[in-house]
Amino acid sequence: AMAGMPPGMAALLGPDLTKAPHGIAISKSAHVGGFGITSSIVMSEPAVFQSEWMPLPAEMVPDDIEALPELRKDRYGNLTTVEEGDQPANGDVMIKYEYSADGFDVSFVVQQVLADSDPETGVPAHKFGVEKGRVLDEKCCGKISDDLGVIWMVRRGRHALDEMIDMAKADEAMITKIVRVLSYVLLVAGWMMLFSIFTTLLSTLPLIGALGKAAFFIVALIVGTVCCCGVTALAYVRYRP
Repeated sequence: AMAGMPPGMAALLGPDLTKAPHGIAISKSAHVGGFGITSSIVMSEPAVFQSEWMPLPAEMVPDDIEALPELRKDRYGNLTTVEEGDQPANGDVMIKYEYSADGFDVSFVVQQVLADSDPETGVPAHKFGVEKGRVLDEKCCGKISDDLGVIWMVRRGRHALDEMIDMAKADEAMITKIVRVLSYVLLVAGWMMLFSIFTTLLSTLPLIGALGKAAFFIVALIVGTVCCCGVTALAYVRYRP
């Protein structure tokens, strides 16, 4: 988990497999079709490549570790300091081996590149790799170009290009709705905070204080709605292709 993050939130997000005491290894021969997949790609797309973890078969787990002689192998294939039938306590250790099986389909909309040679392993097993690529829309015979951003779409399963584009549009629409709702709530809350000095003064009066809070909430709602619609309209005119 990230440093300084509350333990409860860290538990919800799950462990960071790249940091101790966890560890993860990715095969250098990982590929999709004729394209090699680097460890950075596998780690950046956990929903695609790491969605299904399974326990490593017990016969493939070592019986002991020379550096940790107090560990023993239990019937589930874990190395642990907990004796059979005992409850784990503070200070006990367990090493659990899991793997994410291959053999599933993945669809990419990315940029094709030549795979780099590894100084340790030599020539890669697959000639080509994939990476993020920028999409430029050239106009006026190439004199003007618009940067349309980075193309990088990875989805588990086998999908046609049209399906990939539709899924990307759906994801974008969902994020847009969430951002708009969140921005609207923050706008209204911001106006309420600006009016808080008046509502605080009115709160000293029993009946008028409650009516004043309701009135200022309605004003904040109206002003926040106008601001939200105005900003959305300006952004639509400016960025809509």
